[in-house]
Amino acid sequence: LCKKTKSIIPAILLHIINNMLAFLG
Repeated sequence: LCKKTKSIIPAILLHIINNMLAFLG
């Protein structure tokens, strides 16, 4: 569960960053 969480959190952050870049760009 810890390993899954550690891999899921960066994926969520990347998803949020991509959405913000798409929104700004």
